[in-house]
Amino acid sequence: MSPRFNRLWFATFAAQGAEQLALTALPLMAALALGAGAGEMGLLGAAQTLRQAELDRARAEVDAQEARVRWLHLRGELLARYGERLPE
Repeated sequence: MSPRFNRLWFATFAAQGAEQLALTALPLMAALALGAGAGEMGLLGAAQTLRQAELDRARAEVDAQEARVRWLHLRGELLARYGERLPE
C-alpha cells in the first residue's frame, strides 16, 4: 500500500479510536470519579447524542452548499455552451 494510504488509514483509525474512548471513558469517569447518579448519567448521554446530531446537521448543510455550488457551476457551463436555449 502507498504511504499516503497508510497515513490516511492511521489517521482515521486514531480518530475513530479517540471517539470510542471518549464515548466510553467520559461516562465511566463521571460515574466512578465524580459519583454521578442516574440522572447525571442520562444528561451526559443526551449531551453526547446532541453533540453528534449537531455535527451531522452541520455536515448536511455543508453538503447541500457544495451541491448548490456544483449545480451553479454546471449551469454556468451549460449556459456558456448552449446560451439561453438550455436543453430540457
